[in-house]
Amino acid sequence: MIRALQSLALTLLFSSNSVSAEAACPDLSLVLAIDSSSSIDEMEFALQMQGYGAAFSDQEVLSTLHAVGTVDVAVVMWAGPTMPKHLRPWQRIETDAQALMLAEWFFTTPRKEKGDTEIGNALTAALDLIEQHDTCGSRRVVDVSGDGRADPGSSRGPPRKTLAFARARAESMGVTVNGLAITNSEPDLGEYYQTSLITGRNSFVMEVSSFSDFAAAILEKLKREIEIEHHVNRAGLTKGSRT
Repeated sequence: MIRALQSLALTLLFSSNSVSAEAACPDLSLVLAIDSSSSIDEMEFALQMQGYGAAFSDQEVLSTLHAVGTVDVAVVMWAGPTMPKHLRPWQRIETDAQALMLAEWFFTTPRKEKGDTEIGNALTAALDLIEQHDTCGSRRVVDVSGDGRADPGSSRGPPRKTLAFARARAESMGVTVNGLAITNSEPDLGEYYQTSLITGRNSFVMEVSSFSDFAAAILEKLKREIEIEHHVNRAGLTKGSRT
């Protein structure tokens, strides 16, 4: 009986924090696009998820979130086009409890995808989430983390969304795309992210040389992304701007 009540409480909590398109405009809409391609083994994938979970449990991140105002977060775990993407719907984060609920999801969600490194499809899925959700927020960001370049693909399977096409779409939507390049197998991946992936206002790339450094890097990256929004708002940009 107690377990049933706990389960019901969690369900109600999740439902109350899911964000619909009709909700008040957020100050920041953030999609986390996490690489789950076959170049990443199970331990490396777990290190990514633990890193995100630790970040949303960190007091500095929580304080930065509060300083920004209203932040909506969604997640895409991506691989090749033949694999369904694991999408976590939008969650509004206005309290520590809401951030910690998202952290718990990262700590407990199993891997469901493997396949090619289809960054174009990943970015397309993230942009779809933003387009369906937020038409009036002041800043919209996609945070891509991965360990490889976009695969050339093949003629088999569903159509590929090229990275160049997806990046151009992000530019047209006024969406900022940032990258965290894990360079253990491709030392020049950061440069590739710089020239082929990131775009938009205040976009940036961070690099780590191994998955063991991922948690510290994603913590700093999230703080930087959220703090940029805080400084932009303080500079007087209003909701609805797309500069």
